[in-house]
Amino acid sequence: MPRRTPPPWRGRPAFTLIEVLIVVAIIGLLATITLGVSRAAIRRIYEHRAEIAMRSVFNKIKQYRDEREAYPRMTSGGGTVNLVADLNRLEDTDVQKIVGTQLFSGGAILDPWGTPIRYYTDNSGPPNVDDRRVKMNNAPILVSAGVDTQFGTNDDVMVP
Repeated sequence: MPRRTPPPWRGRPAFTLIEVLIVVAIIGLLATITLGVSRAAIRRIYEHRAEIAMRSVFNKIKQYRDEREAYPRMTSGGGTVNLVADLNRLEDTDVQKIVGTQLFSGGAILDPWGTPIRYYTDNSGPPNVDDRRVKMNNAPILVSAGVDTQFGTNDDVMVP
């Protein structure tokens, strides 16, 4: 009778089930940490992007004030439709080009989360906006709702 050869995996060192499970658990832990850090970084990028767009618009608001000796009109509820119309009357100004087409829709300026940015020139904003305006000598202010898309919360992005 011919002699049987043992299967090729016999006699070789192999991983135990416990070792494989430990490696899978470590990979899962590293993935969780990486995703958490990534989300925080993406949030900071969005906040920075909103702030840059609002600072660009605010610079045009200051230019408008210098040329017309008044601030642009405020739309009821803090909307930006009148603001955009007034700023577009300035020479060589197109608000859509200033903020980019991704942050502009239907005559309104949007934040990176898709919520319209609000513009306040008087004491009609949420309390956190009014507090900031008092510190800024009642200058107008642009407000993004932030990641939670709710105005008046701690994650609002404000300029100036």
